[in-house]
Amino acid sequence: MLEYTYLAKNKEGQVIKGDIEAENEMSAAKVLATKSLIAIDIITKQKSGFSLFDRVSIKNKALFARQLATMINAGLPISQALQILVEQSTSKKFTSILEQIARDIEGGSQLSVSLSKFPVVFSKNDISLLASGEASGNLDKTLLRLADQLEKDYRMNKKLKSALAYPSFIAAVVFGVVCLMIVYVMPQMEDLYKSFNADLPFLTRMMIGLSHFISRFFIPLILFFVALFFVLRSYIQNTVNGRKAWDAFKLNIPLFGDFLRKVYITRFSRTLSGLVSSGVPLLDSLKIVSDAVGSVVFKKIIEDAAEEVRSGIPLSTPLKNSAEFPLIVSQMVRVGEQTGELDNMLMNLSNYYEEEVDNTVKSFSSLLEPIIIVVMGLVVGTLLVAIMMPIYGLGKVIFK
Repeated sequence: MLEYTYLAKNKEGQVIKGDIEAENEMSAAKVLATKSLIAIDIITKQKSGFSLFDRVSIKNKALFARQLATMINAGLPISQALQILVEQSTSKKFTSILEQIARDIEGGSQLSVSLSKFPVVFSKNDISLLASGEASGNLDKTLLRLADQLEKDYRMNKKLKSALAYPSFIAAVVFGVVCLMIVYVMPQMEDLYKSFNADLPFLTRMMIGLSHFISRFFIPLILFFVALFFVLRSYIQNTVNGRKAWDAFKLNIPLFGDFLRKVYITRFSRTLSGLVSSGVPLLDSLKIVSDAVGSVVFKKIIEDAAEEVRSGIPLSTPLKNSAEFPLIVSQMVRVGEQTGELDNMLMNLSNYYEEEVDNTVKSFSSLLEPIIIVVMGLVVGTLLVAIMMPIYGLGKVIFK
């Protein structure tokens, strides 16, 4: 049994939150229905503790899939292959998971069914791919395809972190310099100005006032911003509207929003291609992709597209009508639908956007560096002007 956190509506239309134990999300929704609750959102409950240090990385999952595929292709039984992987695993948490999977396989369970017991580690996309591979008798090839997808996801995540690293570092440096000047330098300069009874310009008075305010309310301000951070994080993580607002905000950030859009389209096209080529029905594939894409905004678009596909409309039509998907996406999907090569066209689309992501990451530094330097110069320059203006005035007073 797994633990889930849910948001649901009761008979009075009130939204309530709670925890529930069930075999999977569908079972959880059924249990809620027996209590006259309509499920809005059901997510796996994270265990407490320092999960950051024992979670299973995408890299480990990719290595697991590739090694298992190689051993199955060599003729080893799955149970024996899993025992070898257990002995080789360096992750304590992943070793425990592999041991449980090996026991399930020895008990007659299918690999996809066993993996579905660990939804925090193995996604719906992973499970569906493996289930289709088991049904077609091509589990080894499906595992290799899954390994390829996971490795591409790993590289994509690295590119995303790389794109964020430089501006985050510069922003931290600017924040540190500004705090140092306002909290430490400005009070010292104020004593100098007072000793000469200098007439202070408005900008200097404003900065001194800000310095006094921060110095006086430093602890309350820190507590306020820490509390604000946790409140906002809770709102984003635990409410549909919060996730939607945060996602829409990120997509509207200049430069970064376009970059994220390319990342989401890459995930959409690559995941959908893998599922369709494995024989998963299009409607089921779209449901899985909507969860795997990593964006609430894109999730809603894909879910709406699935409803139109259910009514007989080609997938290319709702994609064409969406503002988030560029025209090239609907055009290539349409060609795939007309030629019966939808999976290949989606893979071509994925490769195209993956290259676009690469190019964007490479150009990020050259695009952001001058912008960051200008912003940093304006902020620090304004502080320096506020400090230096009275000093020029003092010079006139002294040499009169």
